[in-house]
Amino acid sequence: MPTIFLDECGYTGRNLLDLEQPIFSLASLNCPEETCQEIKQNFFGKVQAQELKYTQLSKRPYQQNMLLNFFHELAKNPELVKFFVAHKKYVLVTKMVEIIVEPAADEDGIDIYDKGENIGFSNLLYYTLPVIGGRDFFEDLLMRFQKMINLRTLESYNYFFELVFEKTYPDSINGLLDIFRGIHIVIGYDILDTNENLNIALSCTFSLMSDWRKKISEEITLIHDASSEMAKNRDIWDALVNPNLSPIELGYDRRKFSLPIGVKETCQKNSKDLSGLQLTDLLAGGVTQYVKWLSEGQDPENEFCKKLAETQLFDISGISLNMARTEVHTTRTRYDRR
Repeated sequence: MPTIFLDECGYTGRNLLDLEQPIFSLASLNCPEETCQEIKQNFFGKVQAQELKYTQLSKRPYQQNMLLNFFHELAKNPELVKFFVAHKKYVLVTKMVEIIVEPAADEDGIDIYDKGENIGFSNLLYYTLPVIGGRDFFEDLLMRFQKMINLRTLESYNYFFELVFEKTYPDSINGLLDIFRGIHIVIGYDILDTNENLNIALSCTFSLMSDWRKKISEEITLIHDASSEMAKNRDIWDALVNPNLSPIELGYDRRKFSLPIGVKETCQKNSKDLSGLQLTDLLAGGVTQYVKWLSEGQDPENEFCKKLAETQLFDISGISLNMARTEVHTTRTRYDRR
Protein backbone atom coordinates (compact mmCIF):
# COMPACT_ATOMS: atom_id res chain seq x y z
CA MET A 1 0.00 0.00 0.00
CA PRO A 2 1.60 3.33 -1.07
CA THR A 3 2.36 5.80 1.72
CA ILE A 4 1.95 9.51 1.08
CA PHE A 5 3.23 12.11 3.54
CA LEU A 6 1.47 15.48 3.60
CA ASP A 7 2.31 18.85 5.12
CA GLU A 8 1.09 22.43 4.77
CA CYS A 9 2.65 25.89 4.84
CA GLY A 10 1.13 29.36 5.09
CA TYR A 11 -2.14 28.36 6.70
CA THR A 12 -3.96 31.37 8.18
CA GLY A 13 -7.41 29.91 8.73
CA ARG A 14 -10.32 32.02 7.49
CA ASN A 15 -8.10 35.07 6.99
CA LEU A 16 -7.20 35.03 3.31
CA LEU A 17 -5.86 38.59 3.36
CA ASP A 18 -2.80 37.98 5.51
CA LEU A 19 -0.10 40.26 4.09
CA GLU A 20 2.81 38.29 5.50
CA GLN A 21 1.59 34.93 4.21
CA PRO A 22 -0.21 35.42 0.88
CA ILE A 23 0.43 31.83 -0.26
CA PHE A 24 -1.00 28.59 1.12
CA SER A 25 0.73 25.39 0.03
CA LEU A 26 0.39 21.67 0.46
CA ALA A 27 3.27 19.33 -0.30
CA SER A 28 3.02 15.55 -0.57
CA LEU A 29 5.65 12.86 -0.92
CA ASN A 30 5.02 9.30 -2.09
CA CYS A 31 7.86 7.46 -0.39
CA PRO A 32 8.23 4.75 2.30
CA GLU A 33 9.44 5.93 5.70
CA GLU A 34 12.55 3.73 5.47
CA THR A 35 13.60 5.47 2.26
CA CYS A 36 12.84 8.87 3.79
CA GLN A 37 15.16 8.04 6.67
CA GLU A 38 17.94 7.29 4.19
CA ILE A 39 17.29 10.53 2.32
CA LYS A 40 17.36 12.50 5.56
CA GLN A 41 20.69 10.96 6.51
CA ASN A 42 22.21 11.45 3.05
CA PHE A 43 21.28 15.12 2.67
CA PHE A 44 20.84 16.40 6.22
CA GLY A 45 23.03 14.10 8.29
CA LYS A 46 25.08 17.03 9.56
CA VAL A 47 22.06 18.86 10.94
CA GLN A 48 22.17 18.57 14.72
CA ALA A 49 18.49 19.25 15.35
CA GLN A 50 16.34 16.17 15.78
CA GLU A 51 13.63 17.58 13.52
CA LEU A 52 14.17 19.19 10.11
CA LYS A 53 12.33 22.49 9.66
CA TYR A 54 12.37 24.60 6.51
CA THR A 55 12.11 27.84 8.47
CA GLN A 56 15.40 27.03 10.19
CA LEU A 57 17.37 25.46 7.34
CA SER A 58 16.51 28.21 4.85
CA LYS A 59 18.18 30.90 6.98
CA ARG A 60 21.81 29.83 6.65
CA PRO A 61 23.75 29.52 3.35
CA TYR A 62 25.35 26.19 4.28
CA GLN A 63 22.00 24.62 5.11
CA GLN A 64 20.38 26.29 2.12
CA ASN A 65 22.78 24.24 0.01
CA MET A 66 21.54 21.09 1.75
CA LEU A 67 18.00 22.02 0.77
CA LEU A 68 18.99 22.77 -2.81
CA ASN A 69 20.82 19.46 -3.17
CA PHE A 70 17.76 17.65 -1.82
CA PHE A 71 15.44 19.48 -4.22
CA HIS A 72 17.75 18.79 -7.17
CA GLU A 73 17.70 15.09 -6.34
CA LEU A 74 13.92 14.93 -6.04
CA ALA A 75 13.55 16.77 -9.35
CA LYS A 76 15.00 13.64 -10.99
CA ASN A 77 11.92 11.74 -9.79
CA PRO A 78 9.06 14.26 -10.00
CA GLU A 79 6.48 11.47 -9.89
CA LEU A 80 7.18 11.17 -6.16
CA VAL A 81 6.00 14.70 -5.37
CA LYS A 82 2.79 16.68 -5.78
CA PHE A 83 1.90 20.18 -4.62
CA PHE A 84 -1.20 22.31 -4.31
CA VAL A 85 -0.58 26.05 -4.13
CA ALA A 86 -3.20 28.74 -3.55
CA HIS A 87 -2.81 32.51 -3.81
CA LYS A 88 -5.17 33.48 -1.00
CA LYS A 89 -6.34 36.81 -2.38
CA TYR A 90 -7.27 35.20 -5.67
CA VAL A 91 -9.00 32.39 -3.80
CA LEU A 92 -11.06 35.02 -1.96
CA VAL A 93 -12.19 36.42 -5.31
CA THR A 94 -13.20 32.94 -6.49
CA LYS A 95 -15.11 32.49 -3.23
CA MET A 96 -16.94 35.74 -3.91
CA VAL A 97 -18.03 34.37 -7.28
CA GLU A 98 -18.92 30.99 -5.79
CA ILE A 99 -20.92 32.32 -2.84
CA ILE A 100 -22.54 35.44 -4.30
CA VAL A 101 -22.62 35.18 -8.10
CA GLU A 102 -23.26 31.45 -8.61
CA PRO A 103 -26.56 31.26 -6.66
CA ALA A 104 -27.95 34.24 -8.56
CA ALA A 105 -26.88 32.72 -11.88
CA ASP A 106 -28.48 29.44 -10.86
CA GLU A 107 -31.76 31.27 -10.23
CA ASP A 108 -31.63 32.26 -13.92
CA GLY A 109 -30.86 28.69 -14.99
CA ILE A 110 -27.19 29.39 -15.72
CA ASP A 111 -24.48 26.94 -14.65
CA ILE A 112 -21.35 29.08 -14.43
CA TYR A 113 -19.18 26.01 -13.77
CA ASP A 114 -20.13 24.20 -16.97
CA LYS A 115 -17.71 25.98 -19.31
CA GLY A 116 -15.44 27.53 -16.72
CA GLU A 117 -17.31 30.82 -16.62
CA ASN A 118 -16.64 30.98 -12.89
CA ILE A 119 -12.91 31.08 -13.61
CA GLY A 120 -13.31 33.69 -16.32
CA PHE A 121 -15.40 35.96 -14.12
CA SER A 122 -13.01 35.51 -11.20
CA ASN A 123 -10.11 36.56 -13.41
CA LEU A 124 -12.12 39.53 -14.67
CA LEU A 125 -12.79 40.75 -11.14
CA TYR A 126 -9.25 40.08 -9.96
CA TYR A 127 -7.60 42.09 -12.73
CA THR A 128 -10.25 44.67 -13.57
CA LEU A 129 -11.45 45.93 -10.19
CA PRO A 130 -8.04 47.16 -8.95
CA VAL A 131 -7.54 49.04 -12.22
CA ILE A 132 -10.91 50.69 -12.72
CA GLY A 133 -11.89 50.95 -9.06
CA GLY A 134 -8.49 51.50 -7.52
CA ARG A 135 -6.41 49.24 -5.30
CA ASP A 136 -7.98 50.64 -2.11
CA PHE A 137 -11.50 49.89 -3.37
CA PHE A 138 -10.53 46.34 -4.33
CA GLU A 139 -8.90 45.64 -0.98
CA ASP A 140 -11.87 47.14 0.88
CA LEU A 141 -14.33 45.01 -1.10
CA LEU A 142 -12.41 41.83 -0.30
CA MET A 143 -12.06 42.76 3.37
CA ARG A 144 -15.80 43.38 3.67
CA PHE A 145 -16.65 40.15 1.86
CA GLN A 146 -14.34 38.14 4.11
CA LYS A 147 -15.89 39.74 7.19
CA MET A 148 -19.41 39.00 5.95
CA ILE A 149 -18.73 35.30 5.33
CA ASN A 150 -16.82 34.83 8.56
CA LEU A 151 -19.35 36.60 10.80
CA ARG A 152 -22.65 35.76 8.99
CA THR A 153 -24.49 38.69 10.59
CA LEU A 154 -26.92 41.23 9.15
CA GLU A 155 -24.48 43.96 10.15
CA SER A 156 -21.63 42.39 8.18
CA TYR A 157 -23.96 41.83 5.21
CA ASN A 158 -25.00 45.48 5.18
CA TYR A 159 -21.38 46.53 5.63
CA PHE A 160 -20.43 44.66 2.45
CA PHE A 161 -23.28 45.98 0.31
CA GLU A 162 -22.87 49.55 1.56
CA LEU A 163 -19.71 49.72 -0.52
CA VAL A 164 -21.63 48.55 -3.58
CA PHE A 165 -24.64 50.85 -3.21
CA GLU A 166 -23.75 53.96 -1.28
CA LYS A 167 -20.95 55.52 -3.29
CA THR A 168 -20.75 57.14 -6.67
CA TYR A 169 -18.58 55.24 -9.11
CA PRO A 170 -17.49 55.89 -12.69
CA ASP A 171 -19.38 54.10 -15.46
CA SER A 172 -16.44 51.78 -16.01
CA ILE A 173 -16.98 50.10 -12.64
CA ASN A 174 -20.74 50.51 -12.35
CA GLY A 175 -21.31 47.74 -14.87
CA LEU A 176 -19.57 45.21 -12.65
CA LEU A 177 -21.17 46.52 -9.48
CA ASP A 178 -24.62 46.25 -11.06
CA ILE A 179 -24.12 42.49 -10.92
CA PHE A 180 -23.70 42.63 -7.15
CA ARG A 181 -26.62 45.02 -6.78
CA GLY A 182 -28.83 42.60 -8.67
CA ILE A 183 -27.66 39.75 -6.47
CA HIS A 184 -28.71 41.72 -3.39
CA ILE A 185 -32.21 41.92 -4.84
CA VAL A 186 -32.40 38.30 -6.04
CA ILE A 187 -30.62 36.46 -3.22
CA GLY A 188 -30.44 38.96 -0.37
CA TYR A 189 -29.72 37.72 3.12
CA ASP A 190 -29.85 34.09 1.95
CA ILE A 191 -26.17 34.57 1.13
CA LEU A 192 -25.50 34.23 4.84
CA ASP A 193 -26.94 30.70 4.84
CA THR A 194 -24.32 29.32 2.46
CA ASN A 195 -22.57 26.09 3.43
CA GLU A 196 -19.33 27.47 2.02
CA ASN A 197 -16.61 28.96 4.20
CA LEU A 198 -13.15 30.46 3.79
CA ASN A 199 -11.19 27.61 5.37
CA ILE A 200 -9.50 26.20 2.29
CA ALA A 201 -7.20 23.59 3.84
CA LEU A 202 -9.52 20.59 3.52
CA SER A 203 -10.69 21.35 -0.01
CA CYS A 204 -7.09 21.81 -1.18
CA THR A 205 -6.09 18.54 0.47
CA PHE A 206 -8.99 16.74 -1.17
CA SER A 207 -8.01 18.13 -4.58
CA LEU A 208 -4.41 17.08 -4.08
CA MET A 209 -5.31 13.54 -3.06
CA SER A 210 -7.71 13.32 -6.00
CA ASP A 211 -4.73 14.08 -8.24
CA TRP A 212 -2.76 11.26 -6.61
CA ARG A 213 -5.67 8.91 -7.24
CA LYS A 214 -5.31 9.49 -10.97
CA LYS A 215 -1.77 8.07 -10.77
CA ILE A 216 -2.17 5.40 -8.09
CA SER A 217 -4.72 2.61 -8.44
CA GLU A 218 -3.86 0.97 -5.11
CA GLU A 219 -5.31 2.03 -1.80
CA ILE A 220 -3.33 4.83 -0.15
CA THR A 221 -2.13 5.42 3.39
CA LEU A 222 -2.00 9.17 4.07
CA ILE A 223 0.17 10.45 6.92
CA HIS A 224 -0.02 14.06 8.06
CA ASP A 225 1.27 16.11 10.97
CA ALA A 226 -0.89 15.81 14.07
CA SER A 227 -0.60 19.57 14.57
CA SER A 228 -1.94 20.43 11.10
CA GLU A 229 -5.29 21.99 10.33
CA MET A 230 -6.42 18.70 8.85
CA ALA A 231 -6.14 17.08 12.27
CA LYS A 232 -8.65 19.59 13.64
CA ASN A 233 -11.21 18.60 11.00
CA ARG A 234 -10.72 14.86 11.09
CA ASP A 235 -14.44 14.01 11.15
CA ILE A 236 -15.08 15.96 7.95
CA TRP A 237 -12.04 14.43 6.26
CA ASP A 238 -13.06 10.89 7.19
CA ALA A 239 -16.48 11.49 5.65
CA LEU A 240 -14.91 12.77 2.43
CA VAL A 241 -12.62 9.75 2.01
CA ASN A 242 -15.09 7.10 3.18
CA PRO A 243 -14.35 4.04 1.01
CA ASN A 244 -18.03 3.09 1.11
CA LEU A 245 -19.08 6.15 -0.88
CA SER A 246 -20.91 5.25 -4.07
CA PRO A 247 -18.60 5.58 -7.10
CA ILE A 248 -19.30 8.83 -8.91
CA GLU A 249 -17.48 11.34 -11.11
CA LEU A 250 -17.91 14.99 -10.20
CA GLY A 251 -16.73 18.30 -11.61
CA TYR A 252 -16.17 19.64 -15.10
CA ASP A 253 -13.54 19.27 -17.82
CA ARG A 254 -10.03 19.12 -16.32
CA ARG A 255 -11.51 19.71 -12.89
CA LYS A 256 -13.19 16.31 -12.71
CA PHE A 257 -12.52 13.90 -9.87
CA SER A 258 -13.88 10.53 -8.84
CA LEU A 259 -15.21 9.22 -5.53
CA PRO A 260 -14.08 7.41 -3.52
CA ILE A 261 -10.53 8.75 -3.84
CA GLY A 262 -8.75 5.66 -2.58
CA VAL A 263 -7.42 6.87 0.78
CA LYS A 264 -7.72 3.69 2.85
CA GLU A 265 -6.16 5.04 6.03
CA THR A 266 -5.39 8.53 7.35
CA CYS A 267 -2.86 8.74 10.18
CA GLN A 268 -1.95 11.67 12.42
CA LYS A 269 1.67 11.50 13.54
CA ASN A 270 4.18 13.67 15.37
CA SER A 271 6.60 15.06 12.78
CA LYS A 272 9.49 14.57 15.20
CA ASP A 273 9.04 10.82 14.84
CA LEU A 274 8.87 10.49 11.04
CA SER A 275 11.47 11.53 8.48
CA GLY A 276 8.78 11.51 5.79
CA LEU A 277 6.87 14.32 7.49
CA GLN A 278 10.06 16.31 8.00
CA LEU A 279 11.01 16.04 4.33
CA THR A 280 7.49 17.09 3.37
CA ASP A 281 7.84 20.14 5.62
CA LEU A 282 10.91 21.10 3.58
CA LEU A 283 8.98 20.67 0.34
CA ALA A 284 6.03 22.74 1.58
CA GLY A 285 8.33 25.53 2.74
CA GLY A 286 10.29 25.48 -0.50
CA VAL A 287 7.32 25.66 -2.85
CA THR A 288 5.72 28.41 -0.75
CA GLN A 289 8.82 30.60 -0.80
CA TYR A 290 9.32 29.93 -4.51
CA VAL A 291 5.76 30.79 -5.57
CA LYS A 292 5.68 33.86 -3.33
CA TRP A 293 8.88 35.05 -5.02
CA LEU A 294 7.34 34.45 -8.44
CA SER A 295 4.09 36.21 -7.61
CA GLU A 296 5.93 39.26 -6.28
CA GLY A 297 7.94 39.80 -9.44
CA GLN A 298 11.00 37.55 -9.05
CA ASP A 299 13.34 39.85 -7.12
CA PRO A 300 16.73 39.44 -8.89
CA GLU A 301 18.53 40.15 -5.61
CA ASN A 302 17.11 37.03 -3.98
CA GLU A 303 19.84 34.54 -4.82
CA PHE A 304 18.32 31.67 -2.88
CA CYS A 305 14.99 31.87 -4.71
CA LYS A 306 16.83 32.02 -8.02
CA LYS A 307 18.56 28.80 -7.02
CA LEU A 308 15.21 27.29 -6.02
CA ALA A 309 14.06 27.98 -9.56
CA GLU A 310 17.15 26.27 -10.95
CA THR A 311 16.26 23.01 -9.18
CA GLN A 312 13.16 22.83 -11.44
CA LEU A 313 11.44 20.72 -8.79
CA PHE A 314 8.57 23.14 -8.38
CA ASP A 315 8.13 23.51 -12.14
CA ILE A 316 8.17 19.94 -13.40
CA SER A 317 6.43 18.14 -10.54
CA GLY A 318 2.66 17.68 -10.41
CA ILE A 319 1.67 21.10 -9.13
CA SER A 320 -1.86 22.45 -8.99
CA LEU A 321 -2.35 26.18 -8.63
CA ASN A 322 -5.38 28.13 -7.51
CA MET A 323 -4.25 31.56 -8.60
CA ALA A 324 -4.61 33.95 -11.48
CA ARG A 325 -2.63 32.77 -14.48
CA THR A 326 -0.34 35.76 -14.86
CA GLU A 327 0.43 35.85 -11.15
CA VAL A 328 3.15 33.31 -11.92
CA HIS A 329 5.50 33.69 -14.85
CA THR A 330 6.80 30.23 -15.63
CA THR A 331 6.33 28.08 -18.70
CA ARG A 332 6.84 24.70 -17.08
CA THR A 333 4.26 24.69 -14.32
CA ARG A 334 0.99 22.87 -14.95
CA TYR A 335 -1.95 25.12 -14.17
CA ASP A 336 -5.02 23.26 -13.02
CA ARG A 337 -7.49 25.41 -11.15
CA ARG A 338 -9.95 23.86 -8.78
